[in-house]
Amino acid sequence: DGPTRVLLVGDSLMNQLGTAFEDQVGPGVQVRNEAVFGSGLLSPWYFDWPPHLRRVLEDYDPDVVVFLFVGNYDLDTGRYAETADGDLIRDPTSSAFFTAWQQQAEQMGERAAEDASVAWILPPPMGERERQPIVAGLRDVYAAVADDTGADTIDANDVLADPDGGYLARGRDLQGRPAPLRSFDGV
Repeated sequence: DGPTRVLLVGDSLMNQLGTAFEDQVGPGVQVRNEAVFGSGLLSPWYFDWPPHLRRVLEDYDPDVVVFLFVGNYDLDTGRYAETADGDLIRDPTSSAFFTAWQQQAEQMGERAAEDASVAWILPPPMGERERQPIVAGLRDVYAAVADDTGADTIDANDVLADPDGGYLARGRDLQGRPAPLRSFDGV
């Protein structure tokens, strides 16, 4: 009944994509963009996603939930998540990081899937080379989460990468004119 309610969850990239998405949907779709700049799945000292997601799901009751996080982590705070053994996860390219991130993503995706269809956006390449291993790992994480939970995936490379899967700063708008695709920071 009523419009399809879409909930967007993620970081700054989702926030920016969400604005464009809202401009493109028709009158039968209502969008709520809950993206938080700089947030990630393993930094509750910055933004604690699980309780926030729970509240938003109860309040908004979405039909569709779309997730996109590109790996924001320590944010130069000196704070780090821990493994189950209590070891600090300092390296966002380590297997410990991706394992912990995947566990959190699965929990959030499963919670959202109780009442909605879920999709994970596979992140596009970033302008900073040092972020590429994180992006590659997260693409694998989200594909695995989708396989494990029955969620869908949306590949951001389809519109935000060159034909070889590399970083693409400029593209074309809906009228075919050249247009920037990325912000100044390469995200």
